[in-house]
This record gives sequence, structure tokens and C-alpha cells, in this order.
Amino acid sequence: RSRKELYSLRLTHARAGRVEGELRNRGISIVDADYGAQVTLTVALNPGAREDFDASLAALTQGESNTKPVGHAWIERPER
Repeated sequence: RSRKELYSLRLTHARAGRVEGELRNRGISIVDADYGAQVTLTVALNPGAREDFDASLAALTQGESNTKPVGHAWIERPER
């Protein structure tokens, strides 16, 4: 287990599937996905990784999404 910083990001339905898939391919843990009027993903990042994540997210969404801190959590590491 490791302590991660949690961030939420809102996306349009049109972007959500591609962005979620790309984040998972990059090893980003998605701990929750809420499909309402917009899609809200909650991601778990290593402490201090937000700046790099935000830059990647801006490239993936052409700057149309941003992150909001929502707390911390202990996340299980996947078995290797």
C-alpha cells in the first residue's frame, strides 16, 4: 500500500473514454468514475506528481480540463 494524493477531473462524455484509457495506459490509478451530466474521474497520484499530470492532461484535452484536490488515500499496489 502507498499513500496517494487524490484529484478529481471533469470531462465531457465525448472525451472521457479516450482520456480514461490513456491515463490507465500511463499507469495512473483511477479510483472512481461518475457518469452524470459530465464525467468526473478521481485519480490517485504519487505525492508531487500533480504538475506532470496536469501537463499530460492539458495535452490530452487541449487544455479543456483541470484537476481539483480531493484528499488522500491508501492505495493497494498491483501485484507483479
